[in-house]
Amino acid sequence: MPESYLAQTLTQLQCYYNVPNHDPLGQKSEFDLWFSVYEPLNDRLDSAMCTGSGFVVRRSALEDIGGWPQAAAGEDVMCSSVLSNNGWKVAFIREDLQFGLAPNSLRSHIRQRMRWVCYIHSACVYLQSPDIHAGRCCLRSP
Repeated sequence: MPESYLAQTLTQLQCYYNVPNHDPLGQKSEFDLWFSVYEPLNDRLDSAMCTGSGFVVRRSALEDIGGWPQAAAGEDVMCSSVLSNNGWKVAFIREDLQFGLAPNSLRSHIRQRMRWVCYIHSACVYLQSPDIHAGRCCLRSP
C-alpha cells in the first residue's frame, strides 16, 4: 500500500499533430472534450485513468498489484483501475508532454473506435474477474 497520498501513477494529455485543419471526423473536438473536461473531472474525483501510451507508473505500485495486466488491449485502463482499487493515487497532468498520430482516414477512425469498444469490454470483463477481487491478478511482473 502507498505510504503517502503522493501520485504513484501519472497520466497526461495526448496530443495529435496530424489532425487536419478542417477535421472532417471531428477528432480534435473529441480529444479536446476528453482531455480538457472528462479526464480533469476524473482527476478531481480521484478516478483518473491511464489512457494510451504516455503514463508513468511507480515500480512498487506495479509490484503491489502483481504486475502489468496481460491483455491484448485495454491494459492501460485495467492497470489504472486496479491501482486505484488498491489505494494507489492516479493523477492527470494537464500538459502537452507527448504527441502522436490520430487516424487519418474514415476507415482507420472506425477501426480505432472498434478497437476501443472491444478494449472497454475486455477491461470490464477483466475487472469483474473473481481473481482480481481475491488478490490473484492475471498480471505480468514488471
